Amino acid sequence: MDTIETGLPFYDSISKQTREMPYFNAYLKEWICPKNRFPSFQFMSLEKADDIIVFNLVNVDTDVETDYITYFGLNVTKEVIDITTRWLHLGTATVSPSLDIGRYYFYVKTNFYGEDMEWWSEVFTVTNLEE
Repeated sequence: MDTIETGLPFYDSISKQTREMPYFNAYLKEWICPKNRFPSFQFMSLEKADDIIVFNLVNVDTDVETDYITYFGLNVTKEVIDITTRWLHLGTATVSPSLDIGRYYFYVKTNFYGEDMEWWSEVFTVTNLEE
């Protein structure tokens, strides 16, 4: 099984993103990815029966959300461990069409027996790494 030790962090509140912290500037520590790939990530859900019902890419500057649930279904591995589920993305699949340069985060929602659970990723910067 492929595993990653680090990756884009996910939080249970958007207020935990680095850009929301008064003592730290997110521009000093940026997650960077190319225009044609998402960064690697993993996050745990507390119940093994969780299903992802929303996986959106959110533009930090415009608040525009883009639905990537199909991409999630094809490229993110679900692994049940005891009573939890680990969602794992290795960052190897390409995104088509290419992403616009900018700052983004992921918004994820699951539904477990009628109760929504939400996660927000750390902000990451899409840039043209070919220049």
